Amino acid sequence: MNRGASVLVVESEGVVGGSSRLAGGQIMGAGSRVQACGGLRGQSRRFVSALYVAEYSGPSSPQSSVDSVTSQVPQSTWLADLGVQFYGQLFYSGDEAVPRDHVPETHGAGIINVLETHMPRQGRSISP
Repeated sequence: MNRGASVLVVESEGVVGGSSRLAGGQIMGAGSRVQACGGLRGQSRRFVSALYVAEYSGPSSPQSSVDSVTSQVPQSTWLADLGVQFYGQLFYSGDEAVPRDHVPETHGAGIINVLETHMPRQGRSISP
């Protein structure tokens, strides 16, 4: 499950999950198992990466759009495997042509709660 990855939670408040607990917790995904189970086809990471580079890169580098898209499915899968409960459907975000957002049932608080529980079990800390 870990495969040597590291996790960085960036927080603007002085407590773990301060503002993150209030966030919606949406994670955009391309080619996720939720999409596959819902019958949403043609949403490969390559396809969505190209879409984001063309539509949303703006002043940022095209590579940052590709990196963002390609990292989000593994992130949501890892979080689900840790215990974050996502709704069984996808949600629209902005002007997306198809729903791509994976939303935790308990939003940002659900992600932070699972990380706070899981990280010490793995010998890692999560602190402000």
